[in-house]
Amino acid sequence: MLKFLNLNRTYYCSMYKNQVAILFILLINCLVAQDLKPFDVSENWLSKIYDLAPTEPTVKIEEKKSILVFSLHTGFKHWTIPHTEAVIKVLGEKSGAFHVVASNDISIFKKEELRKYHAIILNNNCSINPRRNLFLDVLDSNNTLTDREKTDLAENLEKSLLTYVKNGGGL
Repeated sequence: MLKFLNLNRTYYCSMYKNQVAILFILLINCLVAQDLKPFDVSENWLSKIYDLAPTEPTVKIEEKKSILVFSLHTGFKHWTIPHTEAVIKVLGEKSGAFHVVASNDISIFKKEELRKYHAIILNNNCSINPRRNLFLDVLDSNNTLTDREKTDLAENLEKSLLTYVKNGGGL
C-alpha cells in the first residue's frame, strides 16, 4: 500500500510540474504573441501551413465531419481571423478528416442549420461593447424588424447554439 501511495504521489507531483510548465509556456507565448506583426495570408504562407499539416487524422474516422468556422465580428477586428480560417481549411483538406464551411452569416445559427455540423469554431467573434451580443449587433441594422423582434431573434439564435452544444455538438 505504501508503494502505491508513493507512486501516486510521484504521479501527482509530476502532473503538477507539467501543469505549471504548460501554464508558464502559455504565459510566455501570450506575451510574445502580442509583439507579432500582422501579415497577409499569402500563397507562400499557405504552402508552409500545408507542408506542416498532417496527411491523415490521428484517430480513425468513420465519416468525414462537417465543421463550421464562424468568423463574424462587430467589434475589434483581429488580424488573425483569415489565418485561423485558412489553417483549419488546410487541416481538413489535407487530412481528409473534415469539410469546412466558413460563414459570417448569423442565420447559420438557426436550429435547422446547426444540425448540418459536427462542430463549430467561433473565430475571434468580438462584439460591440457594452452589451456583447453579436447577434443583436447584426440585427440592429435590419430596419424591417422592431426592437422586440430583433431581441427575440437574437435570443432564439443564442438558444439554438446553446441547445446544439447541450445535445452534443462540438464547440
